[in-house]
Amino acid sequence: MDEVNLKIKERKMRTRRLIEMGGLVAKAKLDHLSTNTLFGAIVSLKETLTQHPNVQDHWTTIGKDIFDKEQQNKAAVILKFASEPDENTKRHIRLHGLKWNSFRQEWCGHVKDIEA
Repeated sequence: MDEVNLKIKERKMRTRRLIEMGGLVAKAKLDHLSTNTLFGAIVSLKETLTQHPNVQDHWTTIGKDIFDKEQQNKAAVILKFASEPDENTKRHIRLHGLKWNSFRQEWCGHVKDIEA
């Protein structure tokens, strides 16, 4: 039974990682590219990294700077409702990057701006 649970946990972790990588493609505004183009670009990145191992430090700095800049001017937000909001409201909340915390029964995250 433990082996089955371990495999399920590993599969969930892998799925989460793959979703995160897809999110990075979207965040870089490359999600409009075809699968072949994206795969070719990733292979090209691997070749560049193999030929120039120090480029990873440069890439890491670029990524960190972008993430840090995005976090500036964001505020921590917690939303609680007396009753469950409708699907349109939930969609709007998710668009602002808030996540549902099922344990605490609340929406939470960091947002830059909220418009009606």
